[in-house]
Amino acid sequence: EITRLGGRLIAPIRVKTYNPAFDVTPSSLVSAIITEEGIIRPKEDGTYNLRGLAAFGL
Repeated sequence: EITRLGGRLIAPIRVKTYNPAFDVTPSSLVSAIITEEGIIRPKEDGTYNLRGLAAFGL
């Protein structure tokens, strides 16, 4: 569980947390990445331009 960020405690010591650190959705089921800034669609080869995420500030 993620209870620390940058070495600092971000959750009270005795509070139970559930904060998955990754998505387990199979990539074959992902057709786009949707953000508050817009929709990122895959390239023709099915991959995503992750450097393009910088344009969204992600």
